[in-house]
Amino acid sequence: MISFFKNIFKRKKKYISVDESMIESVNSRITKQISNTKAPSLTYPDGFDPEKETIIILDDSAGATLLFDDTIKELQADKSTCADKIQFIKISTPQAVFILENEMKAGHLNNIVGAVLDITIGGYAINNGRTIILDGIDAFQMIKNNYPNAVMRFFTSHSMNEKNAEIYKFMKKYEDLTGEDIRDKTFIKNPFTTNRIDMMREILNEICNA
Repeated sequence: MISFFKNIFKRKKKYISVDESMIESVNSRITKQISNTKAPSLTYPDGFDPEKETIIILDDSAGATLLFDDTIKELQADKSTCADKIQFIKISTPQAVFILENEMKAGHLNNIVGAVLDITIGGYAINNGRTIILDGIDAFQMIKNNYPNAVMRFFTSHSMNEKNAEIYKFMKKYEDLTGEDIRDKTFIKNPFTTNRIDMMREILNEICNA
């Protein structure tokens, strides 16, 4: 008797047939939307001068760049550095490298003397159906191509262990580009250490003594 009622009230599963043309149509609309989306523009602080010596702090996380505020103030108050003569521009979004590229092309960043670069950045764009991903190594190359004397360091939460397949590809990419070991230019993100100020002092020392 129980099985009888179960059979009567048993819900029928509904299956929706989706053909390939429907999927292609949706993918086409998504691709077109992303392709037509421009990287957001950079908001500059009051008093910004495109010709003034500039250090870029680039990360896909706003929280990571926010931690540099106190570091910058401390260094600008320290007369043993040249930090008070330099402006610091933070770019903090997954589209950070695309923004950097656009702002350099637009002539808004005309005197980059240094940079702090995250390595793994999640932003991407689609151009002519191709997905383009730009990371910290790409940002390094962009700046180096335009400002060969710029002093740059990488700032990452990765352990930089070459046995880690995810990070090894970035290590190899940098080595192929420069012939150097990226670990010699890398500081690990850790709010409980002096890594931020140590890194920034290292950058400033090279800039000030150049």
